[in-house]
Amino acid sequence: DGMIKYFMLKFVMGFIVGYSFRFLLKKKDVNSSLINILLGLILMIFTTLALVLSLNNYISLSSKITNVKMYLIVVSVFGYILSLILLISGIISVKIKEIYKVSITAISLSICVNVVLEFIFKIVFSMIIDSLPFEAAFVKGVSTMPACILTGTLTLYLGVLIFPLVYKATKNVSMITDDIKLLLD
Repeated sequence: DGMIKYFMLKFVMGFIVGYSFRFLLKKKDVNSSLINILLGLILMIFTTLALVLSLNNYISLSSKITNVKMYLIVVSVFGYILSLILLISGIISVKIKEIYKVSITAISLSICVNVVLEFIFKIVFSMIIDSLPFEAAFVKGVSTMPACILTGTLTLYLGVLIFPLVYKATKNVSMITDDIKLLLD
């Protein structure tokens, strides 16, 4: 369950980030604003679902978490801030540099895919490997959402802040230098 699922999810996330980033750079007619708004709404729904299920004791968090309420507050704050960032970036996208807009869209798309696939994989693996009934596997799947939301939010923050710096440091070896160079100016 652990290593195989982790490898597959991270491979899919990396593929989605790379492919969608290059796709969005080349296709100027793709409405990344609408994509960001939809991703913000999806993430807001998942954050709310995780929060409501946690508060009603339908999610059993890890025993390693000593202060559950603080953990839920942190996850909720990060999830809702990320949702608002996506919504705002979709609404005021004309004022954001293209490189940041494309980075936000590509990374957010992979984060949403990761949250959904983590949920689905957890259900499937719990039913197959642990022989749990669907209801128990569903609860186990939902219990992974807070951690996915938290790590996804941190990934987006760091990815959008670091990407232009990494690009500038590696622009001489980049195969798509001309496309990105125009966006950074």
